[in-house]
Amino acid sequence: MSWSNPTQQEAQEAYDAARQRYDSTAEEYIRLTNQQEQYVSQVESAYVTYRDGEKRLTALRQLEFKLQRISRNFSSGDGNIDSNIYLARSYRADLQNGLRGFVACEGMASPTLGRATLSPFVDEDADTSRIKELIRAELTRVQELMNIIDSQIRDFQDQYSDFAANLTSYEEERKELKSIMDSCTLDMEHYRKFL
Repeated sequence: MSWSNPTQQEAQEAYDAARQRYDSTAEEYIRLTNQQEQYVSQVESAYVTYRDGEKRLTALRQLEFKLQRISRNFSSGDGNIDSNIYLARSYRADLQNGLRGFVACEGMASPTLGRATLSPFVDEDADTSRIKELIRAELTRVQELMNIIDSQIRDFQDQYSDFAANLTSYEEERKELKSIMDSCTLDMEHYRKFL
């Protein structure tokens, strides 16, 4: 068969073959286009989730910093709340003993003037212990949540890499299919002249 001068039957057969190839290629092209649009939609959805996770992680990091600072105040150095509580108790006891000597009532016990300086926070270790427990528990909860969100963010980054690779692959395939469709269209136009 000659491309430039085919018989009518050869032209019909070549036209039908080009048409069939065009139709199957167009079908695959449409499938890839739909798949690509679906991936783009998934990427956009995942990106919204990623941004929300980043915002939550930033807020949790700030909260973690504050909780760690509070926890340090409970357990370290000159700013140690436990030592401050101990000193407050000592000062209260000293004040009570000192005031007792100034106030003397015959036949009566001296009033407990140290009660004026009494604070439930200073007086009861259970309160400070409970606060420490709550802070430690909250700090642990925040750190676990940060790990979960950080893991989700890494998963998104992996998914995004996969999506990007798939999108690139689909785009290349679509270009190749488009080229085949254009070639088939030219062949059909050429052989139509001989029908």
